Amino acid sequence: MRIYSTSTSYVYSKSEEEESEETELQEDQQRLATPKATWFVDVINDQGKINAKQLRANDVCNLPTNERIGVHWNNETQPIGDSGALLNRFLGSVSRNSNAFPISYFSWRKIPKDYKEDILKNTIQVKFDVHFDVHVNHVLKSLNKKWRDYRQELWQQRNDGTCTRDELITMAPKGIDRDQWDHALKNKENRKKQTIAHTGGSKSLARKRDEMVTILHIFK
Repeated sequence: MRIYSTSTSYVYSKSEEEESEETELQEDQQRLATPKATWFVDVINDQGKINAKQLRANDVCNLPTNERIGVHWNNETQPIGDSGALLNRFLGSVSRNSNAFPISYFSWRKIPKDYKEDILKNTIQVKFDVHFDVHVNHVLKSLNKKWRDYRQELWQQRNDGTCTRDELITMAPKGIDRDQWDHALKNKENRKKQTIAHTGGSKSLARKRDEMVTILHIFK
């Protein structure tokens, strides 16, 4: 079953205000690199009219202000299909924006709630039709995990175990203020290193199941 998000309200569950290390999100874990260049999605205008469009990642930011991308969801409230993949790609970009979500915070729950609300309302919901509470919660959980993974990635790219702290400070990532990087390093020193290996590929279990169901229907 594919569901569009049409409700106009949302809530934050407790899990969105707490960093849940043990939660395994059944979603795409793809980084920004992907062999796919375009996605076939439904675009909804402010009159409720739906048109099918083929979009590239950069097209999302250039959508007319009266259009939003409809997202397909399965019965487990997971985004699927091309629209789910494009949403995931977009969330990956947002989570890597250090102006939106500074990496200097000790944990996701320490990032002010108004930061998250602003990004949700003025960056994500203006591009994607995501308003049901359960769908919003999924988006926030996804941002949580992607933000944490991004910080871990920055650390692993620069720390080979031989660098001093002063040397690491000089390796501040491009586009990230050195003071913010310095705070991130301090937090890293106070946190037990946790690395979660991902081996499931770029497709979520939800999307894989949906594709298998489609194939089975074709060959019936």
